[in-house]
Amino acid sequence: MNVWTLPALIFLMVFLAVNFVVWMFKVMGKLTAALLRKAFSLSMPENERRWLERLFTPIWIAVGIWAFLKLKNESLLVALFGLFSFRSGGNTAKTIVYSLHDRRLVKKLGDGGLLSRVTAAVITLEMMFFIGMALAYKAVSVVAGSSAWLFYLWFGGLAFGLLFFSIVARNNDGVLMKNVLSIAVFFSGRKGRETVERLKARGIENGGFERMRRKWERLRRWKR
Repeated sequence: MNVWTLPALIFLMVFLAVNFVVWMFKVMGKLTAALLRKAFSLSMPENERRWLERLFTPIWIAVGIWAFLKLKNESLLVALFGLFSFRSGGNTAKTIVYSLHDRRLVKKLGDGGLLSRVTAAVITLEMMFFIGMALAYKAVSVVAGSSAWLFYLWFGGLAFGLLFFSIVARNNDGVLMKNVLSIAVFFSGRKGRETVERLKARGIENGGFERMRRKWERLRRWKR
């Protein structure tokens, strides 16, 4: 154990507590997004390669078990970090690729409107925050574990994830982050705008606005 291990462990505990609070906010955001989708019966384009995306789970489990067995002789802490290091790097890559994909999709569907620009900016901020948290966590875990293998595993997961999830996102017209609140708010606003435009068009077709204008003119004449 080197001189930096104990301070790193203390900082890691604090960081994990902060990470837990952030995770709780993410869970609340996912629940709110799910409620919005259900309340407004939101229809989002489906991920066209969901079947391919599922393959990442057995891959990271296999790599994680291999890393745990390889590192268990160093220390249990290092082995536990090694178990999830590849997955952590892969999930960081997934967030980067999916955020950029859905950001482009939102701007395309929103035709450059205010709602789409705001949503794209929020997605970018969320992505940057997540990347910052992931990098900080990995730096602390490497110092606490005192093993270069943890960095190699994380960086390997990041590189593999960038390639793997880029294949999932390539020419994919579906929403890849359906549980993100900003995405759900965008589609809620989009559906609300379409509903208003449809009602306006129906009113014009049926002469609704013209009848209202005539009634208003008669009311004004009656008051005189």
